[in-house]
Amino acid sequence: MLPGVKCNEMKAIGQRMMWLWGMGCFLCATVAGAEVDADAKGRALGERWFYQLSGRLVNKPQPVINLPGKSNPAPEFRFPMLTTPPPTGPLSFAWALGTGFNQQNNPGIFNFPEWLELTATPIQNERYRKIIADLKAYMVSRGYNQPQAQALANQLFQAKFSLYFPLIRDGQPNLEALATSYSPNPYSRSPVRNTATDYYNLGLMCQKVGNFPEAAKHYTKAARTQYPQAQASLGYLHETGQGVPRNLNKALELYQAAAKQGHSVAQYNLGRIYQHGLTHGLQSIPRDVRKAEQYLQRASAQGIVAAYHQLGVLYYSLGLRIQPTALTPEQFAEWDKNNDKIVSPDENRLLQDAHDHFLMAANQNHGQSQHSLGVMYYSGQGVPKSDATAASWLEKAAAQKIPDSLYNLAQLYERGEGVRMNLTRAFILYREAARLGHAPAMYNYGLFFYQKREAGLQLTLEVPESFVKTYPAESLPAEMVKLNPEKNAFLADAKAFYQERGFRNKKLELLLPGGQPAYAKAVLAQLMAAAKLTATKDPQEEQLGGDDPVTAYAWWKLAADRGQVEAQKNLEVLRQILSPEQLQIAETLATKENGRINANPLKAPSPLVQAKSTLPFQAKDWSTGFFVSEDGYVVTGKHMLHSGTQFQVVTENGTFPAKMINLPGDLDQYLLLKVEGDYQFTPLRFSASHSTRAADSVQVLGYQMPRVNQGTMPNAAQAETQIERVLGAQADPRFFTLQQPVLGDQVLYKFTKHLDKFQTAVATTKSAIAPKANVVQPLQAQSLTQIKGALRTVHPLLGNAEVSIGYQLTEALGYDPVDHRWVKNPPRNSRAILHEKGRWVVLDNRTILAVPPLNSVLEGQALLRISAIPGMVKQGEDFRRLYQLAETLLTAEVPGKRPKTVLEERILDAQFTNVHHTPGFRGTALLNQRGQAIGLFFPGFRGRTPDVFRNFSSYHQYLLKSDHLMAFLNRLPAVRYSTLKPELPKVASNDSVQLDEQAYLLAKAKASMVLVQVTDGLSVAKGAKGGSQP
Repeated sequence: MLPGVKCNEMKAIGQRMMWLWGMGCFLCATVAGAEVDADAKGRALGERWFYQLSGRLVNKPQPVINLPGKSNPAPEFRFPMLTTPPPTGPLSFAWALGTGFNQQNNPGIFNFPEWLELTATPIQNERYRKIIADLKAYMVSRGYNQPQAQALANQLFQAKFSLYFPLIRDGQPNLEALATSYSPNPYSRSPVRNTATDYYNLGLMCQKVGNFPEAAKHYTKAARTQYPQAQASLGYLHETGQGVPRNLNKALELYQAAAKQGHSVAQYNLGRIYQHGLTHGLQSIPRDVRKAEQYLQRASAQGIVAAYHQLGVLYYSLGLRIQPTALTPEQFAEWDKNNDKIVSPDENRLLQDAHDHFLMAANQNHGQSQHSLGVMYYSGQGVPKSDATAASWLEKAAAQKIPDSLYNLAQLYERGEGVRMNLTRAFILYREAARLGHAPAMYNYGLFFYQKREAGLQLTLEVPESFVKTYPAESLPAEMVKLNPEKNAFLADAKAFYQERGFRNKKLELLLPGGQPAYAKAVLAQLMAAAKLTATKDPQEEQLGGDDPVTAYAWWKLAADRGQVEAQKNLEVLRQILSPEQLQIAETLATKENGRINANPLKAPSPLVQAKSTLPFQAKDWSTGFFVSEDGYVVTGKHMLHSGTQFQVVTENGTFPAKMINLPGDLDQYLLLKVEGDYQFTPLRFSASHSTRAADSVQVLGYQMPRVNQGTMPNAAQAETQIERVLGAQADPRFFTLQQPVLGDQVLYKFTKHLDKFQTAVATTKSAIAPKANVVQPLQAQSLTQIKGALRTVHPLLGNAEVSIGYQLTEALGYDPVDHRWVKNPPRNSRAILHEKGRWVVLDNRTILAVPPLNSVLEGQALLRISAIPGMVKQGEDFRRLYQLAETLLTAEVPGKRPKTVLEERILDAQFTNVHHTPGFRGTALLNQRGQAIGLFFPGFRGRTPDVFRNFSSYHQYLLKSDHLMAFLNRLPAVRYSTLKPELPKVASNDSVQLDEQAYLLAKAKASMVLVQVTDGLSVAKGAKGGSQP
């Protein structure tokens, strides 16, 4: 059996590998003069040959999409030699193997799980794990729960297998193998290709699997279009010399270009560099405190947690250096709060600023800031001295395995400062810090053994997850004491900790300063019995400390090698005490522990990773927004004023506080915001509407409400449609009418009966008689009247919904307006008007007077379509979407015991069933083919009734032209919007893939789109000292 292969898998591959192994043995054993293990070499050669031949002879992997209710059977490997005598000779063997593969016209992918288990190297397996983990993390960031995220990650991996497999196998993508229906973006199924986003994300994935040169290549392509995320990532590679020659000046240039566009991580990295300075060879970036403060303030104003910490470090170092004599008399009087003519450390304003910034980061679980607060409270720097508060912050930092925090906390427990003295806890903390390479902790840990100090016992027991939930670590000792307060009083000083141990179990570590392990074991058994659990193993006990000069020598040697002065001085004392045999044992122990420390070195967090944690913003509402000028003016929906006046603008590059600009007379739609700071954003370009014609193709951009099962985050989305008319409802010249109702929450329902008094059955493909329009249309009109009235009683805003009964075409059909009949595949010179696939057809008694063929429409029957404003409304104690209220009306039983009305009975009898739901946009821009906005629309502010200004209140197919927005912006001369088409970037002539102009223009428009959030002001991420201004 091959190493690592399970028995049941041998049934599937055993025969094919048998011949490969045999041939390998033959070839290896017959090499003249070679002294080899023919069996082992044969296995190796067989596996290698099988992999190489299968990779060469099996058809190239193709993307596979699992459709609902269908499965993709694994491809077969057919080997003629399994039923015929084995061929002889290597060439015959290769030929037989090659011709035995299944030659399907449309084969699926090869057996990837088998390849991953049998053939893939550890590096390839690690790449696969990183890719799946990254895709899952991306889905979680979109608001999906863990099972949903895992399923979606697997689906995306399978759908874009031809992109991911080369990444796993070779560490770089093969774009030529990618299906044309997919873009190179590894996080998206979008068909739009050649955009900066695609190249950036592709570079990001290459960086995550460790191929930095390939990542730099894709980042460079994206950075040519001034894409800030690519500029920041490429800058980091130049700063660190990964994949490109290290070049600090190039890194600085790229960081500055990205920071100018508001990229928060680039701002953070610039602040970090200027705070400490950076040198490499002849290149040097000098330290510049003012620039460091400026960039860190901007990053912190966008909620970057690490920037708050770095500002804390900056103010802390300045506070320690400043002398009271350097203060002006006014400053001295302001600092000296108690008027004692002395500026004490807790009155130092710079140290107080440092504390405030550390606190902002520490509250977001930033470990280094938690450690810094512990030091400041212990020393009384910027705050009154408090050992208890210091211990509390150090406990939080120690939980993140920060060596200095573990060491400082151990000292507090050893001395009983701010906490109850606990040598057992101190011993464990010293040991943990020592094993992380902390030299002072190594010395203090060895001191326990040199001074013969016993620190109690540690019990270790594996417990199930249910035990952890029943008895949390902080309350476990108290629960043990409760069982018998008198006898178990000694357990009050015990400390409990849980460590990860497998998928379902945890490792309990119980520290017993007072000893008595047998009694403690009995108490633990009582707790397990009370929880109806049984331990799989007996608890293990370990004596902590004691007389052991050999262990003391080993740890002092490790500390001395790391420059610890006390260890260097006292190591000679132990050399005189220990025998040669003991010294040899101690040296061996030191070598072993040093190897373990070096095998798991502490890694400094990557600036690109640690800066991505941001302060929370408790949004009350949100909307789509668009930058309309480079200097940060944003247009969004005025409806958000119902939820608050504190705004936050979320972009790809960072998050920015924004203030409202008051302008009257805005057609009840627009709200103008301004992002403070000297930035250069990508604005949305405008075009006058007069050049637009009916039937022009247009793109709708905006953020969609998520589906109920799609997580909680709004989705940046686009929809393609056409201009139906250049006028709105009632020929309103201010509006376009779109061909498809893509703006609102749209739901399709099928139903079995009309709502007329006879409850006439709906015609389907199974009906004996083909439906006639003159019969069907009145029935549909009566049903619509009933449904609209019912919707209006549920909620006034549902009175604004667009409701229609019609047919959605599943194939293109022509309609002859003279003979009033439908034609399949009409010739070009036909008078039939072509209706594309997906078109919604309504019997209107004017243009359409015939029912389309039911075998050419969705569900084979007429459907009800409702398009409602994509908003949330309060119903009782809950908030629900408007379309959900409509769905409850149509599909749910009438609550309570009251008798049903006639209409309610008819609705239930009609058996409405949800066929499809398309989320609506909360704010949109309408783009022409040049990437310019010809219209924008947002939900209304006052919620007008349906019969007044229908274009404004229906939120259906009517979209306000850009002319009115430009007139609105003209009232504020400071808003410098542009009507010029975006310029195309220069592309290198040797690029294998040339720039797609349409994709680029669409990408530039997308870059102007932002998510605007609003709150009531209680949860706004406040800016750092100085705000976001330089």
